[in-house]
Amino acid sequence: MQQIVFTDSHIQEDCLEELDKVFSEILTYSKGKPVLVCVGDYYEKKNPTPREIDFGTKWVIKFKQAFKNFIMVTGNHPDIDGKISTVSYMSYLGIEVVPDLTLDGVHYAHYMVKESLCGFNESREGSQLATNYALSILGHQHTPQIITIGSSRIIHLGSCRYVDFGEAQDKSKFIAVINNGQFQEIALKSVRPMIDVSTVIGLDSLSPTTQVRVVYRNFNQFLAEADKLPIYEKKFWKFRVKHDYSNVVQPVAVNLVNTDKEIVRKWINKINDQDIRRELESEFKDVLK
Repeated sequence: MQQIVFTDSHIQEDCLEELDKVFSEILTYSKGKPVLVCVGDYYEKKNPTPREIDFGTKWVIKFKQAFKNFIMVTGNHPDIDGKISTVSYMSYLGIEVVPDLTLDGVHYAHYMVKESLCGFNESREGSQLATNYALSILGHQHTPQIITIGSSRIIHLGSCRYVDFGEAQDKSKFIAVINNGQFQEIALKSVRPMIDVSTVIGLDSLSPTTQVRVVYRNFNQFLAEADKLPIYEKKFWKFRVKHDYSNVVQPVAVNLVNTDKEIVRKWINKINDQDIRRELESEFKDVLK
């Protein structure tokens, strides 16, 4: 039986437009009525907003109508207590809601193992899965990864969209097609791309739907480009600035002796991005006293 698989959509209000396109793309794989499996974290929060519930429920019904069956693995984010989760109500809509799942010999669950890229605090070892299943599909880790243990594979499919900038190194986001135990990944075309850059040079050529984070490792370069940051904040759907001076051998000398407090304050107040403002206020805290 063919299965179409996605995971970690993390539905939240600021991404509904994007997820509408992603889910519409997933819907195109319903030909032949395969089973659709979500491997957890359908919603972002334990208590979704009414708008998020409305959106998530609308798509649950669409998926149920288009696919032979829609099975929802609860995941870890929705847990409210030991008896109910954020997605428990879906059982009243005819959706199979389960903590984990084995279907045609393929195991689906929402956790990491020691061998996972982000599994450094995990006690569960991949060998436990490999002993029982030739193929396991795991959610929870947003970056895709294939773990091979003997003849068994444990696959983190990864989130079906870019949830945070810790995923900026991921070249694509995927769904999977499972057919007779064979795994095929399919890159999603409708996901908003996410990148890390070290300068604003070249950003004009990018699509406004791109999610951009500028990572500054040189404070002087940040000062040289700071006045351009509000422009790009308005251009892109999501724009962030990160300061990483951990590898700087010599401290950057900045002469602030003649800097006027009022001028610096007015300059910072013109910047709408709260993260950038906090960084600037931190850097110029002695001047702003």
